[in-house]
Amino acid sequence: MAAGRSRTSSSGTGLCPGSSCLLRLLWACYGDCRGVAMLLSAVSLAKSKSKNILVKMISQAGTGYSFNTKRSRLREKLTLLHYDPVVKTKVLFVEQKKIRSL
Repeated sequence: MAAGRSRTSSSGTGLCPGSSCLLRLLWACYGDCRGVAMLLSAVSLAKSKSKNILVKMISQAGTGYSFNTKRSRLREKLTLLHYDPVVKTKVLFVEQKKIRSL
């Protein structure tokens, strides 16, 4: 180690400096960060679901006109008034299906 430096963090806890709580716990158990990286990389491989999804909105005027929009995954299905260029007026659009996650 460099002269004047110790293995303690700036807070003086003696744990791995500048790290997350999980790494601090592993540091306390194993004493160093070597070998912990492989364990942490396996933990972070799980994908999280996105907050927004892309949905297809279909005109209720029967014109077949549709458009895509995004909405929060937690919201209920969308129904909204939107301009339909086929009938040249605002009509009700309802969500038909989820296209993909964003």
